Amino acid sequence: MKNYFLKSSQLFDSINKYRLHIAALYFFLIYSYIYTKNTVYSPLFTCLAFTLCLIGCYIFNRGMDYEADTINNSSEALKSKYFLAISGIAFTLPIFYFIYSGQPIIPYLFFVFSSILYSYKFKSFRIKDLFLFKNLWAALSWTLSIYIINQIYLRNQPMTMESFLGFIKYFYPLFITILTFEIFYDLKDIVGDRKVGTKTIPTFFGFNKSKYIISSLFALQAAFLFTKHQSIFRIWIYALIIILLIFIKQHSSQRLYHLPVYGFILHLLLFY
Repeated sequence: MKNYFLKSSQLFDSINKYRLHIAALYFFLIYSYIYTKNTVYSPLFTCLAFTLCLIGCYIFNRGMDYEADTINNSSEALKSKYFLAISGIAFTLPIFYFIYSGQPIIPYLFFVFSSILYSYKFKSFRIKDLFLFKNLWAALSWTLSIYIINQIYLRNQPMTMESFLGFIKYFYPLFITILTFEIFYDLKDIVGDRKVGTKTIPTFFGFNKSKYIISSLFALQAAFLFTKHQSIFRIWIYALIIILLIFIKQHSSQRLYHLPVYGFILHLLLFY
């Protein structure tokens, strides 16, 4: 029994280290919310292709963040010198699928190159280090990719202002939720981010004040979605994170920060 829990713990840590749980959440999220009826191409393989792109983005980013991750949690630092090859394979495989299926490549390549540009350090400058940029980029790339997958890849329709405004009207709560969750996720990286110069809400306001800011944002979103009946994530998800924020400390186990992701996945599997 002890060996079973040890192996389960190691598996859990490996999934967290390579951010596979976040990739799984992204896949279930886009597959749940895209328009899957009357689609031109297979929604399953198209969603898997963009999920591979996300995995490549996270592995490349983790490789570039090795110094900060070593400070924050050395067990999660991506020590493999092959991270460029692994992320390159994850970026490249979907290209063959899009060529084989006759789907557009340019929108996909936009996400690939923008992800590399986001993480890459030019001498002492990196776009990701700008204040709030890493949070805004994550929220924007997730929500915008849903729109592009739905509009271009599955419905084979041009992007119009009307369709984009309709998308924003429905998906801006998701954008705000991901943005707030990314700020929450930065709590565990506060020491390393300060060391390497990445400017985030926690590095600017400190750990405790950031907890109040994040809790307030989640509470406001929960109240708004409840009144508007737009609960993309049910209220219990917000309650889980707020309760977690009450008890979490700066030196708490970093495994705690990964729990909401599994909560999101469980919710999507149960209700969609």
